[in-house]
Amino acid sequence: ALLALLLASGASAKEEPADYHWRNVAIGGGGFVTRIVFHPQEKGLAYARTDVGGAYRWDAQADRWEPLTDWIGAGDSNLLGIESIAVDPSAPQRVYLAAGTYLNDRAGNGAILRSNDRGRTFQRADLPFKLGGNEMGRGNGERLAVDPNDGRVLFFGSRGKGLWRSENAGANWSPLESFPAVASSDSAGVQTS
Repeated sequence: ALLALLLASGASAKEEPADYHWRNVAIGGGGFVTRIVFHPQEKGLAYARTDVGGAYRWDAQADRWEPLTDWIGAGDSNLLGIESIAVDPSAPQRVYLAAGTYLNDRAGNGAILRSNDRGRTFQRADLPFKLGGNEMGRGNGERLAVDPNDGRVLFFGSRGKGLWRSENAGANWSPLESFPAVASSDSAGVQTS
């Protein structure tokens, strides 16, 4: 009788599956998050890029996304569209942003923003063409890459001006003439990944 009672009580006390509640991730900024880039060597180091709202770094201690581009003023607001993010696999403190929102005539040219302190401060290298952080194909992949064998070498696949290379960690850029610019318009271009 005791065994029957235990079996009966076990059957009625069957565990219900826990409900899972989906919620939005709070970024604390604006724009559509077009990509999250994780550092391949450091757990928890991640960056998010948006089409019009700048870039962010995940702060695990504070459990929130830290804005990295709030220093950009109104005169450079075109740089708030982040077309690509790249991290240096051998140097977790280095992060690069390809910044430029629009391809239209009113928008200024893009820039590569480089940081040696995880995005707390940046240096700027202006590009001679526009970027499209808020254009078609903005979520297709990364256009900016760091050579894993030499962190000083970076590549940028532009939308309409071919493949570009930097040999000094993003300070200066030049086109790779030997690589054909396969794009027939500024919408697709060359991508590094």
